Amino acid sequence: MRIGRARGRLVIIDSGGFGGGGGLVDVAAVSGGEFSADPDRVFAVWDRFTEWAGRYAGPGAHTGPLVPGDLGAPVLAPSQVFGIGLNYREHAAESGVDAPAVPPVFTKFRSCLAGPYAAVELPSDRVDWEVELVAVIGRPAERVPEEKAWSYVAGVMVGQDLSERTVQRAGAAVLAGQVVSRLRADRPVAGDPR
Repeated sequence: MRIGRARGRLVIIDSGGFGGGGGLVDVAAVSGGEFSADPDRVFAVWDRFTEWAGRYAGPGAHTGPLVPGDLGAPVLAPSQVFGIGLNYREHAAESGVDAPAVPPVFTKFRSCLAGPYAAVELPSDRVDWEVELVAVIGRPAERVPEEKAWSYVAGVMVGQDLSERTVQRAGAAVLAGQVVSRLRADRPVAGDPR
């Protein structure tokens, strides 16, 4: 199952793909209001939603066509946003540092999120970018055993992380170079990684 935000509303995206033949299921309309049109509210009822959504797949359930330009970031108001820094050797070397034994974890403000077609105003010409794997957690998770971790993941998506390196390297905390509003552009679909 893949979910997304089309014209601001929670949708299930049929696997017809972006190239053609794909369709959308407007969740609030098809559920008769059982689930909110706001994509960010579905995670509070994720287990019930995934059970319901399994019954609404395929072209017969479409409430409209898949129009890529209508898609926004699937998640805009998460309760938390974490980043993992220097998590591969090449990135550490490119940054001029040794790869740490344990990569640093830092938080970001949710204002860093933007959709795939959003205009992102760069604060300087020293902005660096990276392609990121973004995991969307679908239910509360604390002290989850490794073997159960994937059962908490609602989906994964591709993100583009943008960092203002001058500020970040000027002795300020990593966070200072990461918090510029909307310094992230995420792909429009969150899908089951399995």
